[in-house]
Amino acid sequence: MASRSAPRASSTARLADLDRAIALEPDNANIYDDRGNVWRDRGRFDRAVEDYDKAIGLAPGFAFAFYNRSQAHYLAGRFKDALADAVKAAALNENSPQALSLRGLIQEKLGARDLAIADLRRAAALDPNLPQARDALLRLGETR
Repeated sequence: MASRSAPRASSTARLADLDRAIALEPDNANIYDDRGNVWRDRGRFDRAVEDYDKAIGLAPGFAFAFYNRSQAHYLAGRFKDALADAVKAAALNENSPQALSLRGLIQEKLGARDLAIADLRRAAALDPNLPQARDALLRLGETR
């Protein structure tokens, strides 16, 4: 039972640290992105999206914030919102295997199999060790 409370306590302390950092640097997009990640990891997807929105508002070209917001939408089951952000993340960082893999996974959820396979193949070519892309391609029956 104690092991379950340890991560929560750790993320609570992390949130407090990030709140203090935001008070000191309210225009730092990285801090909002980091706090969004903590909220996302805690399953608080709407709170995470609020922080990613703030990060993107401060830094409109912040590819990681789009990627992270896409993940939060994906985990919340909002696949169309997730796709819009994954498209933006991939456009801002076109050689990111993670962004391409996430976009492929979302395409798969939305039933766009051919688009999913294309993104997942490209992600796997960029990083052959990326498990999400490799596993999704196998699931889709793509072994080449």
